[in-house]
Amino acid sequence: MAVWASEAGRIEMLQDRPSVSNKLNDLVPADYENRTLFKYCLDRNFEVTAQLIENCNDQELDLNQRYNEGKTALMMACDKAHPKTVECIFNKASKGIKIGVNERSNYSTSDENSALHFAALSNGPIEAKKEIIFLFWSYAKELRINLLIKNLDGKTPIDYLEESQEGKSWLEELGNPKEEVNALKTAIVDKDFEQVESIKKKFIMNLNVALFYAIEEDEELAIALVDNSQRLNISL
Repeated sequence: MAVWASEAGRIEMLQDRPSVSNKLNDLVPADYENRTLFKYCLDRNFEVTAQLIENCNDQELDLNQRYNEGKTALMMACDKAHPKTVECIFNKASKGIKIGVNERSNYSTSDENSALHFAALSNGPIEAKKEIIFLFWSYAKELRINLLIKNLDGKTPIDYLEESQEGKSWLEELGNPKEEVNALKTAIVDKDFEQVESIKKKFIMNLNVALFYAIEEDEELAIALVDNSQRLNISL
């Protein structure tokens, strides 16, 4: 039924039928590409895919599984610019389902991109791409998303967004985590803790994620965050 709904574009066939979506990782019979039900529907109809995820029994849902090219479901949805699917996956993550939000695709077949890299590099419709980028920012704190994660080329998703006019405008609207990290560092070094508190309240990412970033990229900032971990409520 899920295959029929996907091919016919009839999402209503799946509504109120959670039992149809309990085996998203089963292979579709007679499919020459040997795809799972999830991958098959994702290639054809993102609304059906979103419905499958939404209705699926959480106990039987595995969104951390790797598909072709070492991509997770979230990576594929971002690459294809399917905002409804991305939102459904984030909603499941909010319930404790693992989605691999800070994982990277396999080295052998790609540049080890994260889901946000795929979203920033997607060739999908601009409006859909924008919606996905905004979803990442809105879930960044709750899901501890690393917006500054690097790929094999040493580039963050922010670097790619800054290369396009629309990406720059989105960052202006959403806030640039690179600028926030630099502002936080300056305030801590200057011991301007009133400013530190102000930045902390507006900080896009979870501060623990910022600490991981600092340990990799900026030892001075990392030491400052550790020294002030109690004041900043950062768990060590």
